[in-house]
Amino acid sequence: MATRNSPIEAIKKFYSFKTDFPVVDRSLVDNADIRIEASARVHVPTEFAFRVLADQRTWPEWYPTLRSVEWTSQPNAEGSTRLVKRKGRPSYEQQVIEWEEPFRMAFCIILGREPSVAASVEEFLLRPMGPAACELTWRFGAETAGIGKLVSPIFRGVMAVHPLAGTIQKRLPEKFASYAAWYAASLNHH
Repeated sequence: MATRNSPIEAIKKFYSFKTDFPVVDRSLVDNADIRIEASARVHVPTEFAFRVLADQRTWPEWYPTLRSVEWTSQPNAEGSTRLVKRKGRPSYEQQVIEWEEPFRMAFCIILGREPSVAASVEEFLLRPMGPAACELTWRFGAETAGIGKLVSPIFRGVMAVHPLAGTIQKRLPEKFASYAAWYAASLNHH
C-alpha cells in the first residue's frame, strides 16, 4: 500500500483527477484497440541485454520520450512498481506483470493521468540468436476510453498507412540495440 510520502501519493496530489487503472495481464497486447510492435537484432548476449533492460536508470538513454524511471518498490520482480516520468507529458506508475529473466518483462499502467486510456501493457521480449546476440521485440497495447474510443480507429488507420506514424515507438528496439552495444563496448574498455 502507498505510504503518505510515496511517489504514488505525490502523483495523486499533483493530479487531482488521477486515474486508477486495473492491473491487466500481458494478453492485452494481443487484443487491445491500439497495438504497436517492433523488433531489432541486439549484438550482445541475451543475459546482458536483459540486465540493461532491468537497469531502469538506462531507460532515458534509449527510450526518447522518458525523463526517468525509478523503482517505487522492491525492483525486478512481478508485482514491483515504478514511477515513469515522461518528457512533456504526465508521469505515471506502472506495475510489473511479468518478469521472466532473461527473456521477458511486461508492465501495465496502474496510476496516472491518461483519460483516453482504460488499460495498457508494454512488453519486452528477448529471443536468443546465438551466444553473442538476441532479438528484442517491443510490444504495446492500449484499451481506449472516452475520446480515445472515438479516435482509435483513425489512429489505427494512420498507423497502417503513414510511413512516419509511430516512428519513435517503432524505433525503440533499434535504439535499445545501439545503446546496449555501446554500453557493452564501454565496459570492455575499462
